[in-house]
Amino acid sequence: MSFGSLLLCLLLRLLHYVVQVHATTDLVLGGFFPDSGGWPVGPFIRPAFELAIQHVNTNYLSSSAYRFVGHSNDTKCAASTGLGALVDQRDKYDIDVIIGDGCSISCQPQSQLAANWELTSISWGCSSPSLSDKVAYPYFLRTLGSDAKQAAVFADLCTNYGWTQVGTINSLEDIHAQTMAVFLSQAVKNNLTILDSETFAGTATTVAQQIATMKSKGVRIIVVAAYANQNRMIVKEAMAQGLVGKGYQWMFTDSGFFTVDFWDSGNAVEDAEIKSAILGAIGPTSDSGSGAKYDQFVSDYLAFSGQSAPVNTYAGYGYDAVMAYYYVVKSMIDDGLDPKLKTNRKTLRDRLFNVTFEGVTGNIQFDSNGDRIPIYNIMNLQSTGYAVIGKWNNSSPTQKVSITSSTVLFGGGMTTPPKDKNSIVYVNNAVPSGQYGAACAFATLGILLGAFCLFFNYRYRKHPAIKFSSPRVNNVIIVGCMLGYSYVYTLGVDSVEGICNARLWTISLSYTLTFGALFSKTWRVHKLFNNRRMKNIQIKDSTLFAYIAGFLAIDIILLAAWTGSDSMKEVAEYGSSYIDPSDLFTQYNPYYLYCDSSNKSIWYGLVLGWKGILLAFGAFLAFETRQVKIPAMNDSHAIGMCLYNVLIVCVIVVPVSLLVQSQPVASFSLVAAGTIFSISIILLLLFVPKYNQVIRGIVPMATSPGTSGNTMMDDTRSKFTSLTPTPRGRHVTRGHTDTTSGKSVYTDFMPSQPVLASIASIDSDNPKTETSKYDSSPIHHESAADSPLVAAEQTRPRLPLRLQPLPPLPSYETSPAATTSHYQSNSSTYITVPADDLPTPQISPVVQYRLSRGAY
Repeated sequence: MSFGSLLLCLLLRLLHYVVQVHATTDLVLGGFFPDSGGWPVGPFIRPAFELAIQHVNTNYLSSSAYRFVGHSNDTKCAASTGLGALVDQRDKYDIDVIIGDGCSISCQPQSQLAANWELTSISWGCSSPSLSDKVAYPYFLRTLGSDAKQAAVFADLCTNYGWTQVGTINSLEDIHAQTMAVFLSQAVKNNLTILDSETFAGTATTVAQQIATMKSKGVRIIVVAAYANQNRMIVKEAMAQGLVGKGYQWMFTDSGFFTVDFWDSGNAVEDAEIKSAILGAIGPTSDSGSGAKYDQFVSDYLAFSGQSAPVNTYAGYGYDAVMAYYYVVKSMIDDGLDPKLKTNRKTLRDRLFNVTFEGVTGNIQFDSNGDRIPIYNIMNLQSTGYAVIGKWNNSSPTQKVSITSSTVLFGGGMTTPPKDKNSIVYVNNAVPSGQYGAACAFATLGILLGAFCLFFNYRYRKHPAIKFSSPRVNNVIIVGCMLGYSYVYTLGVDSVEGICNARLWTISLSYTLTFGALFSKTWRVHKLFNNRRMKNIQIKDSTLFAYIAGFLAIDIILLAAWTGSDSMKEVAEYGSSYIDPSDLFTQYNPYYLYCDSSNKSIWYGLVLGWKGILLAFGAFLAFETRQVKIPAMNDSHAIGMCLYNVLIVCVIVVPVSLLVQSQPVASFSLVAAGTIFSISIILLLLFVPKYNQVIRGIVPMATSPGTSGNTMMDDTRSKFTSLTPTPRGRHVTRGHTDTTSGKSVYTDFMPSQPVLASIASIDSDNPKTETSKYDSSPIHHESAADSPLVAAEQTRPRLPLRLQPLPPLPSYETSPAATTSHYQSNSSTYITVPADDLPTPQISPVVQYRLSRGAY
């Protein structure tokens, strides 16, 4: 080869080299960073943007026909400024791709405008969920996750710590409104209850009202989506209203908390108070990366920027945004496509959705919405600063939250999670055990009293005071009273199956047994002493028991129908809840139990109506037999007192107990006291007089002192003292001389076979005939003319029981002071004999009664 040829070859090679150098194509990257405004992180992200361009040009495009050229503008985190910066860069530099912005309020209008030019935007900081809408923002992608994923982190954190009730507050900006909307939707999926959701425009007055509302609704877990300056306003008001510290948990989105220390305002005292108030705050922030690759990036970043550690979290996202653009450019160059051509911009956008690489912040992969599938660090504000306590991994199929730190602080610096709501303690306003025990003790004493009455009634059943009062029926009365005492045991018991029906049956049957038996034997007295024709009437105890059984049958039918068709059950009635000042996080809900059924008023009306009829029947009998002056047989006076007692107790106890039903202690005390008192009065009224007569050896008197308005009856009432059957068919007046006064004293003797037979029938169920050991005293008059029977014979010749002349009397030895004489009055014969020679006579009790009614 000649020298000329060699020289020509060298010149051609040199020309090729020069042409090759001058043919390098610039791919212009437009960087947008908020150096000022609401989130002034631009100075921390711009160095990462420039460092990434340098690394691409030096390490990846050094031998390529393309190189990256970057230009940047300050968007001031404002929509209008961001739009102006985009138009400026396009006109000046004809940019090929947008890297940024960091503020969603700027990203949204920029991306919409860029889509008209088919310019792809790769954001390193815009996290608004609305940017996932590919219809509105078809050319938008981002190297961090959407805040919609932060909303999922909040919901999963609540589930992880067992919180089921939360409150939310957010500002009006789209990024925060959209984030909270996603959280509210996610809360439903996680079975969370939103106690309150507030949105404010940023004024102090509005925030104060909304914090007050949240407090009034019992919010304990608060999720906040707002910028740093808004967060400061919210927390200051929460401090003023006591919604911070122990028992409260605050969670923040990273855009207004973990990326900016909003308590760092320059006011040291206030800043310290704010930081202390939200100590233990939790929230997610995008994973900034880890491992050797991230460590190398940090080293390069610090050397390139001249800044000191730590590196801002979003610096890595800015670096990876540039690298994502490089990888799609490389794929196009490898496929022979020119990434600079405007006709290939749609292809570039489509290929970017499929890019996958390992960036400094971890694996970079975009979903169908252009959002990075994120991994979040779970941050915790501790006394030493922010600490990573775990991660949230969206790719995990089951448990997305993983808490790896052993030291986690919660509200107020507590090491245990607060409760999401007041601990609710249900307080049963049941009767105190001491009060219930006292009532049961008195009821037990009442039952013992009843047992004593049973024993007494059986032991002295042959004594006239007991025998003529129907001892067998008395036993039924006593059993009814004892059953009434047992009703007190059921009053203080609740939460026991069937206790309501037990109360109903116990008191109802007790009433029927007691008063049914009492009224039955009074009915017998009424029948005997209203026997105007003096027929031989026999009313046995078995007849009375049949009536009592009939009364009980009516009771059982009514109660069985009630219990079977509309059973009484315990129902809880809740009162006003309250909070103990010593424990602000425990809510006490008082309640009481009462018995109820669907148609209680109807059933009560039927039962009480039947009881009223029985009571009226008893009142009628007591009134009709009021003039039967034989206490041993007639309990009309005692019945009247019992009815009065029961009526007064019912009039007082029933309405008052209904008024204080919401106060179980007072209601129990009133009903128990009324029950014990009224039943005790019944037993005492019926059996104390009998006990007194038996113990003192008193034979029951036929009459009682008083004035009837009938002179003859009053005289008789003052003299007759005993009930002893007399010789048949004779009326005798006997007498002797009173040694003190010297006057003759006479004694009446009047038999009445039919009535005596009727009275004897009271005990006729017992076929055994016994002679009573209880004797009686004679009835004396100062003269024969004083005898009321003589007067009756003289004034009332229609006396139904006529006495025939006596057969000859046996001879008596007489003394001068005591002689025998005869006298007659109409058809009856009267004699006077020495008083000591005849057995003690007695007048018939029925004759006494009929005398009092003017029947003779």
